[in-house]
Amino acid sequence: MEILVQVTEATVLAVLFVIGTAVFLRSILPLFVSEDSLLFAFCCVLSEPLVAPVRSALDRTALAELVPVDLSNLATYLLILLLQSFLLSVS
Repeated sequence: MEILVQVTEATVLAVLFVIGTAVFLRSILPLFVSEDSLLFAFCCVLSEPLVAPVRSALDRTALAELVPVDLSNLATYLLILLLQSFLLSVS
């Protein structure tokens, strides 16, 4: 049973790392490559299921009206980092 918990934990951390990397790359890739590139599209496909709800939540706040920049990628990345830190501290 202990091995199953360790494998599950490692898998969840790996998935969070991959999605976090996709969110990060999605933020910086438009500076270097076209938004039509396959790498950018792949990062969007991986990260959009997490970024979309965060964007929706941020759009409902007053912050969305004050800041003209889409902060959903940054917020999602920070949430992933917090979740990773929590999972590592619990284990």
